[in-house]
Amino acid sequence: MLIKPIKWPFKSFGVMSQVDLDDLSIDELVKQAKTLGLSHVQIDPANATTDRESAALLNKINPKRKTESLVPRKTSVLDITQSDQDLLTGMKKNWRYNIKLAHDKGVRVEEQSNDTGLAQFLDLYFETVAKKNFLGRNRTYFAQVWEKMSAAGLAHIFVAYIHDTPIVARMIFTDRETIYTVYTGTSRSHSDIKAAYLTVWELIQWGKQHNFKAINMWGADPDAIPKSKDFGYSQFKLGFGGEIVEYLPAYDLVISPLYYRIFKLGNAFRLFVLRAKAKLK
Repeated sequence: MLIKPIKWPFKSFGVMSQVDLDDLSIDELVKQAKTLGLSHVQIDPANATTDRESAALLNKINPKRKTESLVPRKTSVLDITQSDQDLLTGMKKNWRYNIKLAHDKGVRVEEQSNDTGLAQFLDLYFETVAKKNFLGRNRTYFAQVWEKMSAAGLAHIFVAYIHDTPIVARMIFTDRETIYTVYTGTSRSHSDIKAAYLTVWELIQWGKQHNFKAINMWGADPDAIPKSKDFGYSQFKLGFGGEIVEYLPAYDLVISPLYYRIFKLGNAFRLFVLRAKAKLK
């Protein structure tokens, strides 16, 4: 559980992301949360909606309030233990074409899990945030995440170059079997050479070489409608094939009802201000 410290008049709260409900003791969690003086604990299950036993466990949590998940509830998981030919066959035709196009245009993809790669990723990430009008993360967040996760060997950066110019960068996280393609940055220029497609393909090759079994695309909604904020990136990720997985909804386990209400009001105001600032940029 990650503890998110907040100053008075709020209480700190806990976050449990991608937690297996089958391994979770709610009674013990409540006891620990009270000891730590938390207002609530956000629970993001790693269990699919098809898992009826886990859904039943989730329904027993009381009191709880449904909340916005930190983890995409729908995603695509690509089995990379398949042969390259089967992986290519499972993609949409244009995706295969774009991978070849980027390769033929001279795009090269390199792992740059170092300070140089981090700087290149951040430049491209914030360019994308500005272009797409996303809220995004800040540099302090990435510095802290990179320091902890890379030291543990659980974070890597891949950069696509054309003539030594970085044009696509991905920060990925890993566990023992799965690669998670969480953060991406792309340049406004050179979009015609389709480097993003080759970046994913080279990431697949890297994953196969290091004995990973799957890539979790970290958000891909097959039901996203055109012109919605989820449509473009969902279509991009779904084009590589893979199995659609929908996770159970996220809930806040409420420990202190009063401080939880104060938190919800304060957080709603914070999001309003951040979105207003993003629109003014």
